[in-house]
Amino acid sequence: MRSDLGLPDLLADCRKRLSELALATPSNGAALYRLLRCLKHLRIVTEISSKFYVATSLSERLQRDGSDSLDWLSMPYGEQWQLRAWERLEDSIRTSTSGMSHAFETDLWTYLDQHPDVANLYNKPLSGLRALNDQIANAYDFPEDALVVDVGAWRPEQHECINYTNADRCW
Repeated sequence: MRSDLGLPDLLADCRKRLSELALATPSNGAALYRLLRCLKHLRIVTEISSKFYVATSLSERLQRDGSDSLDWLSMPYGEQWQLRAWERLEDSIRTSTSGMSHAFETDLWTYLDQHPDVANLYNKPLSGLRALNDQIANAYDFPEDALVVDVGAWRPEQHECINYTNADRCW
C-alpha cells in the first residue's frame, strides 16, 4: 500500500473511526471503507469493531517516521509512469521488449534521464536498500568457503556492504 493517504501514520497511536480517517485524508468515506476492507484482508489494519480501525505491525512498518520504516519502498508503486508500463505487460511478454518501451517508446533509463522528478522517486527506494543490505550483511554469518555473487546491483554501493566484509569471496 502506498501510504500517500497517511493511514499508517493516522493509526499510529490510537484507533480511529472510518469517518475520522475520511475527514483526515480527505477521502470519500465509502471508497475509503473499501480500501480499509482490503487492507484488513492483507492484515495491514485491524477492524476492532464496526468501522473502527487500528494499526498492525505491518502498517507500523509503513509509517513515514518510524525507525524501521519501509515506507520508502512503496514510493514508486502506483505512479502513472509505472502503471502505464505494467499495462503493457502482455505486449512485453509477446515481444520481449520492456513495458516502458511499449508505453513510452524509450527504455527506463532514458525516461528517467528525461524526467528528473520521476528519477528521484525511483532512486530513493534503491538507495534505501543500503540499510537493508547492511542489516543482512551483519545478520548473516557467511561460511569461510562461501562465494557471494552479486547478480542484480546496478550501482556498486548497493552491494558494497557485503563486499567489504567478504571482499575475498565476492565477484
